[in-house]
Amino acid sequence: MEKRFKEIADNIARFMPKKCYLAFLDDSGNVLYSSLMAESEAAVKQLSRVFPIWSPGDYQLKKLPKSNLLIYKASPRIILAIESYEKEGVLIVAGKRIEENYMDLFRELEKELPAPQVKAISETVSEVPIKVAQGVSATEELEIAKSIPEEAYAEEIEGEKPREPVLAPPSKEGEAEVTVTVSFPVLVDKNILKKVKEPMAIAILQLCDGDHTVDDIAEELGISKARVMITTGDFGAKGALKYVSGFRKIKR
Repeated sequence: MEKRFKEIADNIARFMPKKCYLAFLDDSGNVLYSSLMAESEAAVKQLSRVFPIWSPGDYQLKKLPKSNLLIYKASPRIILAIESYEKEGVLIVAGKRIEENYMDLFRELEKELPAPQVKAISETVSEVPIKVAQGVSATEELEIAKSIPEEAYAEEIEGEKPREPVLAPPSKEGEAEVTVTVSFPVLVDKNILKKVKEPMAIAILQLCDGDHTVDDIAEELGISKARVMITTGDFGAKGALKYVSGFRKIKR
């Protein structure tokens, strides 16, 4: 199995404009193949708690000191991770292209994976301290896609700096703590959860508890803020959800 994924990783590396490091995991967080550094691999596995409720095409982007790390669900059970010096937008478009080009092969390989580890939704929505990547517009994607060659080729970047361990940013001195007003979505009709079939919608609604803002929910589930707003908007229109105002202390 590892050999198969290594071959795929080698093929992917050939068409990436800049040198990259890759990993494949299943939706239970098991590493199938990896050339990532330990710090980057740990960041990917830390997010594995929400892999089961992601849909193919969902992703998260983490900025490292000298590179970017894309974590992308390439099929129902296979997660792709790419670390590269390439720009964020290029990595996102590359992830989408890989999903499209390897869709059939990934589905074949999924048949050889062990049975997924079943977890309760409440377990999978534990806090994940990785910021959600912002998407790019269709126009931007088109421009970015032009920078990725259609034909496979390999390119070594001269003078490329070696990767260094990921370090936590130093705390800033002089930050002031202030109190701001925020809005919290609250699910007022919990019986509606029994009628919802889509796992991601269930996870979003379970976090509409008066303690999480839309931004909080997006961060915990590793999805875009827009996706959370669409779901809360749909159920708000049905009268099952409402917004309440509250206070929160933040640092500035």
